[in-house]
Amino acid sequence: MFRFRILIWRGAIITRHFVIFTCVLFSLQTNPLRVVVFVDAAEPEAISEGVQYRVSQLTAELNAPTRHVREESQQILESMGAEILPLLTTLLPTVKGEAAFRLRAICSTLEAAETLASVEPTTLSFHRDNVSITELFADVESRSGNTLPLSLTLLEHSEKTMPLSVSFQRSTYWETIDSILAQAKLSLLVNDIGALVTLPENDADDENISSVAAGLLRITVRDSRSTWIPSAPEKRIKLMLEILWEPRLQPLLLRLPMVSVFGDGPQGQSFSVGSRAATLEAVVHATPGWTSFPVVLDVPAHPSELSLLRGTIHLWLLGREHPFTFKKLGPFLTDNPSTESMGSAHVTLEGIQVVDDVAEVIGSIRYATPSEALDSHHTWLADRAMTLISPDGTRHTSKETTVLARDTSGMRIRSHFDVDHFSQDFLECSSIEWRLPLVIHNIPVDFALRDISLPPKNAGKPTPHQDR
Repeated sequence: MFRFRILIWRGAIITRHFVIFTCVLFSLQTNPLRVVVFVDAAEPEAISEGVQYRVSQLTAELNAPTRHVREESQQILESMGAEILPLLTTLLPTVKGEAAFRLRAICSTLEAAETLASVEPTTLSFHRDNVSITELFADVESRSGNTLPLSLTLLEHSEKTMPLSVSFQRSTYWETIDSILAQAKLSLLVNDIGALVTLPENDADDENISSVAAGLLRITVRDSRSTWIPSAPEKRIKLMLEILWEPRLQPLLLRLPMVSVFGDGPQGQSFSVGSRAATLEAVVHATPGWTSFPVVLDVPAHPSELSLLRGTIHLWLLGREHPFTFKKLGPFLTDNPSTESMGSAHVTLEGIQVVDDVAEVIGSIRYATPSEALDSHHTWLADRAMTLISPDGTRHTSKETTVLARDTSGMRIRSHFDVDHFSQDFLECSSIEWRLPLVIHNIPVDFALRDISLPPKNAGKPTPHQDR
């Protein structure tokens, strides 16, 4: 199944995973636009039949008569990695006794390893000699799983760029990218479509930019986006922090507590924010891969630079999703609730009522640890609707979902399904599936930007740029 994606850019973007089908050039007034249609043919690899058979065989051996066979099977399953987790979760309801105990322990071990891998920054160790810029970025992409597009302008001039020789030893992804950008004299720009690597428009493009690789994030301050606030009772300057995360990630939420932010002047004087009790929350969009925070500092004078700006950004990420499944729905007509638990998620199907071929299903999800990502103004969890699977395998999406109650630990919902000819036999052979994340990660990321150039005292307005 191909996924079509249409991108419009002042100079199109291309990655090695996209196949270009057409490129049409036209003009709108005086601004050239390139419209590029891509087909993304990359699909997740399915678990092979051989692996499925091997996992099923090892799972059966968890109930073997001899202890060393049971332990050896458990060790082999754990060594197969988190890729088999979806298969193990489908096998869990089919095993009993010690096998069920061991299989849950295996799932917990693999989930912990997967969690660590998902919240740790990508690290790269490799050496390349005399490679082109396109080959180098393709290599980084294949090793890291992060796609960073190259501008069409850069691709058109890639043959003129000097070959690069690089060597990295456990460098984070953003440390690797910054090193390549510096060596190749390239720029990393952001816009509504996202971030892309391009040639600088002139030699002075990056002179007044301060950036730092901070774990999963890259934080940048540009003096062209910094402004003095003339109407403030004291001297204040607003800095825009551009925040990029590894492209493989899709954060739920980013927050910057102002109490964590401090700045140091060139003579060591300390500057702080005016509203230290405030917390900035960023708008996270589905595709661009970046956002920004406006930080206002109180300064006693008009320094030409900040020697240091430090703070802590909190990043919320989803853990692996799991299809919580409730089969044989007949008993739920009598308010016989059932709970399925995995990871830190506890999902309960509370009951079902059927009126005029409309089934009303009530369920709840609770997480062991409260999270700000579940605050009332976030709708991502409510958007994950239940699915009714009829006896013939037909999947019915909820036609209406109502949130009955919610807090920072989860929510309780009511879903309506419209299916012809509901009956007791129909429900006995049907099931409810609710696909939900097993855990929500809150990751604090400390950053320290150094040598930040500030605009002159009488500088005009910053270059127009859409804040996110």
